[in-house]
Amino acid sequence: MSIDPTAVSTNLDITDPLLRVAHWNALAVIDSGWQLRKLRYSHSTGVAALDVHTPTHRGLTITSANPIVPTCCTNTPLVVRLAQQVATLGQRGGDLLGDLTWLLSEHTTAPRYPALRRDSIPDKTLLRQPLALRHAFWLLTTVVGEHGWRIHHLGEDIAGGGFVADIPNDVLAVFPASMPPDGTAAAHLARMLPTLAPSALNYLRHINTTALTRTHTPRAS
Repeated sequence: MSIDPTAVSTNLDITDPLLRVAHWNALAVIDSGWQLRKLRYSHSTGVAALDVHTPTHRGLTITSANPIVPTCCTNTPLVVRLAQQVATLGQRGGDLLGDLTWLLSEHTTAPRYPALRRDSIPDKTLLRQPLALRHAFWLLTTVVGEHGWRIHHLGEDIAGGGFVADIPNDVLAVFPASMPPDGTAAAHLARMLPTLAPSALNYLRHINTTALTRTHTPRAS
């Protein structure tokens, strides 16, 4: 079961104790910087899964069975507990899981890629700026300049054609080009790298990270 981001919130009377606790736990998780992207439950396995973005901007799926979660972020145990509560609601049947979905509809969004910037790269020495390079450049400025990640092995085999990211207060993680889309700028960048011309990839590899941080600005509305 997935959350419909177009659903309208309602003053649903929460009388079930577990539903009430799961609702407040979900709001606490969101308030601490996590993004709930999708809630899923499998009737065949009895396992629930939460598709989330961590406060450190990583896309993860956390399941109710043997969950593997980061230790970097606040309220990590609460995210695990929420996954287990979603599983229990699903196992009990009826409309309880649908009620939780409805209650959280204003706070969740379905996974999607961030909007791609196509404005020019602010480098007067760069004479040719193909669209794919501009897309990748601005994704890289988001990952480095906004998120504060340190990127290594861009487009190299050791990173599965993607890159390796040293994420402050989190982990050293590989983002391969074959990774599934999860709605993050990092996943979009990793999947895009194999489509770049060698000259474009070489340009991105040699950008000064200080310049990237200085360059990053929100896209004009």
